[in-house]
Amino acid sequence: MMFRGKICRILTSDRVRKGEKEDLTLQYLEKLSEKLGLPYETIIVGNSLIEIRDTVAKSLLTDCKVVIVTGGTGPSSRDISVEAVKPFAEKEILGLGELHRLLSYNEGVKTSWLSRTTGYIHGKKLVIVMPGNPDAFRLLVEKMSELLTHILEQLEKGKH
Repeated sequence: MMFRGKICRILTSDRVRKGEKEDLTLQYLEKLSEKLGLPYETIIVGNSLIEIRDTVAKSLLTDCKVVIVTGGTGPSSRDISVEAVKPFAEKEILGLGELHRLLSYNEGVKTSWLSRTTGYIHGKKLVIVMPGNPDAFRLLVEKMSELLTHILEQLEKGKH
């Protein structure tokens, strides 16, 4: 099934935004774009609740079919992406986070259970909040893209 729209990735990182750190996930975003058949764009924002929330809100008003917020999913006080995105959730897909944590754990990431990775539905759009670590993005692309395709098909058709 061909989807209309695009992938909007919102990268939350003060250091990437300032040019102090490189975005190491771009290659995986490109692969996900190919697998889903959707073009992509990246928006870089700082670790600010208001900035993340405003950017997600604007993305949901455009032709973004998938919004992926990377970074800010840990337990520290600076990890605020989940709190920024949750007000837009009409439905929560807990299984996305559960699967991502399990896959990470199976690859030897013993701290994966601290991640608050999750998925939400907003209208007919999929919103994912996940770690900014390149390996986390790689797992999403390599092991979860079929699941994402299935979710998008259900949202498009309105049934399963």
